[in-house]
Amino acid sequence: MKKHYLHKEITAADGPVYVALVGCGGTGSQILTGLARLHYALCQLRHPGLNVSVFDDDNVSEANIARQNFSPLDVGRNKAVVSVTKINQFMGFSWKACPFAFDGSRSDDTVRPSILISAVDSARARTVIGRAARLDSHCLYWLDTGNTRDTGQVILGSLKDIPQPPGRDAVAVLPSVDELYDLTKVKEKAQGPSCSLAVALEHQDLLVNTIVASWAVQLLWTGFRQGHLENHGCFIDLKSMRVNPLPVDPEAWKRIKGNI
Repeated sequence: MKKHYLHKEITAADGPVYVALVGCGGTGSQILTGLARLHYALCQLRHPGLNVSVFDDDNVSEANIARQNFSPLDVGRNKAVVSVTKINQFMGFSWKACPFAFDGSRSDDTVRPSILISAVDSARARTVIGRAARLDSHCLYWLDTGNTRDTGQVILGSLKDIPQPPGRDAVAVLPSVDELYDLTKVKEKAQGPSCSLAVALEHQDLLVNTIVASWAVQLLWTGFRQGHLENHGCFIDLKSMRVNPLPVDPEAWKRIKGNI
């Protein structure tokens, strides 16, 4: 079985691994909670852990409550600020909230992520994020998450060739979501903000974001713990209750591209 060995800056870091989480809504707010648990666990294993910055320019609405990690008291406040403030107070962290959209245009030396995580709801946003990530020479990996009403996907891609140990089973490059799929062909649905949770649930099932977020954090945890990955993502179907892995396998990638 093919494997991808993570960059030593991730598994054998001298200091905290910088992570940028783009999007703090349904999936992103759940990922943030998982990252807090991941950080704490890594520190207990004598790894420096994570330093996370969260980007989101949206405010909490009543429709976000229950499906996202927000309460009625959060309505009207910025999602990134609310979420990061709660995590920092609860865990004693000093993570950073960025209450604006991520597009790579704002220069900030404190936000040079080694891992970029996207939890956005449009192909256009993914295109912007992918372009910005590739312009940052420090960014090593892009973990994308997405979902429909009752399906989801998690895909970890590498943004450059990652040094690998000798051996025929090692794969240096993992394709990102925009390399497996032609995002320009994705048809976006014009959809205004939902005014209630009941309306929002017509578009996305109650727990789909939570499940996608859990698999995203599990993928990171596996990489940190093992130092390598045999699967760099998965595809989730809530109706059939199935999760199919995305293997580190060039032949599997060809099949995905061939089905587009």
